[in-house]
This record gives sequence, structure tokens and C-alpha cells, in this order.
Amino acid sequence: MAINVKVTVACDMCGREHDFPYREKWRWDRIEMDVPSVVGNIAGWELLSREGVPVRDYRNGDSKVLCPECARAYRESVEDRNRSLDAMFGSW
Repeated sequence: MAINVKVTVACDMCGREHDFPYREKWRWDRIEMDVPSVVGNIAGWELLSREGVPVRDYRNGDSKVLCPECARAYRESVEDRNRSLDAMFGSW
């Protein structure tokens, strides 16, 4: 096929970008993309919810695309926030 699609994914925190070619589904000759599957194809990059949990559903619009370093920092900040809330209110 003569069509080449290049995907550029940018980190929502630091702005770092990663480019890679995206292939069509060879059986149906069409291109299908959703954010969780595209981000899942890049080693170390993650799509995380506000709670720091990986997002797998493309209908979840409240998430962040993060590079490996920012994903680690984001998870640590979520864990710190949860620990401080547990200390303030006590764990259930």
C-alpha cells in the first residue's frame, strides 16, 4: 500500500515526543487507532488516569499520556497524595 502513517505521541507533562510508523490492519486494508492501543505500542509510555491506574478503555477521556520518567513521577505523586489523605482521615 502506498500510504504511510506516522504517529507522533507527546507527553502531557514534559512535552517529549516519540514518532513511529503505524501499520494498517492487513486483512481489512484500513487503519484503526485508539489512544490506549497506540500508547501501548511504545515501550515505557503509559496512559494513566487521575488515580495513576493504566487506562485501557478508549472512551476514558480523563487520562494523561506520559513518557516513562513522567509516568514514574506521576505515580509517586499519586501515592504520596494517597498516603497524606490516609494520614489525615485514617485508612478505612
